[in-house]
Amino acid sequence: MLAALKKIFNWSYPRGSWQYDLLCLLIIALIFLTPASLFEEQKKSPDGTAVVSEVKASSLREFLGRKSQSEMLRFPPEALNLYLREQYNRPVRLIRYEEIGDSPEKLLYRVWIE
Repeated sequence: MLAALKKIFNWSYPRGSWQYDLLCLLIIALIFLTPASLFEEQKKSPDGTAVVSEVKASSLREFLGRKSQSEMLRFPPEALNLYLREQYNRPVRLIRYEEIGDSPEKLLYRVWIE
């Protein structure tokens, strides 16, 4: 078992062997199956305490529709808090938000969270 791990770690399988091909497939799978959110850089506020995120209003509407809570659109802070809690999979505290866009179709929320 230790010898096999050593060969994998040192990449000592000959090119063209099934072990070499399997290692290559595992690396490719890792690249394509890793969520993009792990590679995105989170924007920080100038003082470095809050994460700045952007939420499309259309995504928020779809999310609330799936949760059968469309009436929360009248209360953007609560809706955004629920949405971001689901996205980050942890409790978040909404510091502030601002609406960006000139039409309902292009509306975007810029949010600051901790």
